[in-house]
Parts: sequence; structure tokens; C-alpha cells
Amino acid sequence: MRCELQQLAEDVRRAPNLDAFWNRIHTELEHRGASSILFGVLASEREVEVHRLTKSLIWKGTHKREFFDVFGPESFVDDDVTAELCVGSSEVVFWNDMSNWENATPAEQARARIERDLGFDVGFTVPSSHFGPRQIGGVGVSMPNIQIREFDKFWRQEGRALVSICGMLDAGMRGQHLDQLIRLSPREKECLIWLSVGLRQDQIAARLNIGRKSVEKYIAGARHKLKAATSDHAVAKALIFGLIEP
Repeated sequence: MRCELQQLAEDVRRAPNLDAFWNRIHTELEHRGASSILFGVLASEREVEVHRLTKSLIWKGTHKREFFDVFGPESFVDDDVTAELCVGSSEVVFWNDMSNWENATPAEQARARIERDLGFDVGFTVPSSHFGPRQIGGVGVSMPNIQIREFDKFWRQEGRALVSICGMLDAGMRGQHLDQLIRLSPREKECLIWLSVGLRQDQIAARLNIGRKSVEKYIAGARHKLKAATSDHAVAKALIFGLIEP
């Protein structure tokens, strides 16, 4: 198994782009019993205190379309206990552990019932903080083909490898591939850089020799891609994620 993981690590290190990296990890997880995955990254825990979780999350996933249709594109991880635990804890969260919902709100309990109906009753979530301090986000892995009564045995055999693979995914996505995931354009980055050093929008327009309306459009585009509420918020997230340097 160690040799297999070493080869996987080498493969993903050499991946030329986000899609190649993602597909290699996804294929390996499928080979080990997963059906779909969801990766998410956040700038800070305080961001979630102010905004709902989905509205703050930069993400990529392969859960079936019905999942996103049922919960909505703007709220698909809201009221999700396992996702909330992922923000505040570094321990692996098991979806079939009923103790997760002991203090759940009615909305969280209702969501859990819907998830089970959709086939998301078996799986696990590994918080990003499991791999390093001050990292917010995580990887959720759905494993509907594993029977609940067999999961404990399965995890004893495969758990360490699965967590290691999730670590490779988390490191690669928040490292060399985050820029491709968010896809800020060169102009959007330029505008954020000048905002970060204190220029106003009219001053940025003059420096870049473009119209103020264009600057407004680039900043709005950056805010949308970064899930930012304001221009300052967009600058802060871009700096935290290492997408720009002032």
C-alpha cells in the first residue's frame, strides 16, 4: 500500500493542470470504494460566523446533480452538521455516526434525513485542519456501496490510506491548483493588487489606462469568484489564498 500511495503522490505532483490532478485523485478514491467527493476551502472561521457556509466556500465536487438540486446551489452545505464539524474540528467525521446529531437543530436533523434518502448515509469528511493548523475546509467522501454494518471493518483496513489520499487532494487544491479553481483573470488580479495598496477605483483606472467602469467590472468579477461580500473582503481572501502579492 505504501508503494501505491507513493506512486499516487508522484502522479499528482506531476499533474499538468487542475483537471488532471482532480481526475487522478478521484479515480484512486473510486478504486477504494468512493462514489463522489466534495472539496471546499474557506478563508477563515470568522467568515462563516458572518456569512452562511455555502456563500463562503470555494469548492469543487462530483456529488450527483440531485444533491445540488435538492439543497440548492447557494445553500448545499448549510445546516450540514458534518460540514460544520469540519470547520471547528480537526477530527475525521463519519457520516454514519449518529452522535453527530445529538445536539442538532430541527433544520439540521431534517437535512440529515434528506441526505440519507439521497444515499449519503455512509461516508466521511476530513477537515483541512487535520493536515495542518490554520487551514479551514475539508474533503467529504461519499461511500454508498459500503454497508453501514461493514464500515468499521472497512475503515480499519482502508482508513489510513483514504485519509492520506484526502491529504494529497487538500494540499494540491489549496496549493498549486487553487489559482485554477478560482480562475481570477490577470486584470482582476491587477485591480485587487492595487486595491490592496490603497488605490481608489478611479486611480486604478488611470494607472491601468482603462475606464472606471472596466475597473468596477473586474472587481465585481473577482468578488463573485472569491465569494466575497465587498471589495475589501475580496482583497483579503485573495491575499489569504496567495493569489496576489501587494
